[in-house]
Amino acid sequence: MPAAEILGAPVELKEFVTGAGWLDAAESKLVVSTSKNSLICISGDKIEWSKHNAVPRRPTALASLPGSPGLLAVAIEKTEGVVAGVANSEYDIQLFEVAETSAEGIKEKAVLKKHTAEVTALRFSPSGEFLASSDAQKQILVWSLGGNTPEVKISDFVLHTSRVTCLDWLPDSRRLLSGSLDQKVFVWNVDDPKTKVEIKQAHQGGVCSVASCPDGSFASVGFDGFVLVHKIG
Repeated sequence: MPAAEILGAPVELKEFVTGAGWLDAAESKLVVSTSKNSLICISGDKIEWSKHNAVPRRPTALASLPGSPGLLAVAIEKTEGVVAGVANSEYDIQLFEVAETSAEGIKEKAVLKKHTAEVTALRFSPSGEFLASSDAQKQILVWSLGGNTPEVKISDFVLHTSRVTCLDWLPDSRRLLSGSLDQKVFVWNVDDPKTKVEIKQAHQGGVCSVASCPDGSFASVGFDGFVLVHKIG
């Protein structure tokens, strides 16, 4: 097995990174969100640009979809405060359009408001048709991006019993992977939400990441220290 190697020199950001995604299809420009509400673009071994106070509150997750224009989704913490005697519980997702890979090219497109717990993962489908989002209260939403205003297409992917930690799409953009602290991995079907594959006890201690492979298989990683490769028919 070939050994991995570091490409370029380390880049010091001096801010805690909360999410990362590629801005371009060539995967040469990486955008990261930070705990200081910033978006920073890294290219090679340097910071290409930074956008301070890009979001109003601390980001908790990020996803990107390279394209012309591309899309960038950033989940943020809830607003502190009380409305009509009830503590605010909205955890927004800010959707940006990326017209060019510069700070000036990132413009807000919409604010998605449906989650009532911290958003833990975001993932665009490869086709760009959907955005999947998950939260700490086991909810998974699939947003349709086809119209002028994004809207929830599916809200009943709710079989996890604990915090959803990770999401990814299979290459066909019709099936969504999710992993959770409940040790399970699900494969969901957006065309038939009642059809799903459940992998119980995939990882002792919980699932921390899932990753789709080009051949339709996928890998999962858990707190048990194992990497598993799964094949779906």
